[in-house]
Parts: sequence; C-alpha cells; structure tokens
Amino acid sequence: MLYFFGIIIEVLQQTLTTYRTGDYKDAIANTVGILLGFIIFNLILKKITVNSY
Repeated sequence: MLYFFGIIIEVLQQTLTTYRTGDYKDAIANTVGILLGFIIFNLILKKITVNSY
C-alpha cells in the first residue's frame, strides 16, 4: 500500500509542477526503501520478542 504513495508522488511531480520531474527510478527507489525498512523493522522486532521471553 505504501509504495502507491511513492508512485503517486512521482506522477504528481511530473504533471502538476513545472520545476520538478517524476522519474520511474525514484519510484523504484521508494519501493526498495519501503521493503528494506519493513525487513529491518521485522528483524529487530523479532529479536526483541525472542529476548523478552
């Protein structure tokens, strides 16, 4: 769901502004960042959960 926001922002930058451009590479980078953040968060949460028992 969050990756849609990155794509929408890129489309809006391209269509609504004259001083910013949208780029598919930025949309891909946003998606990769979301995935990496999700993976890292889950690894940390799993470690905290295991250590709390």
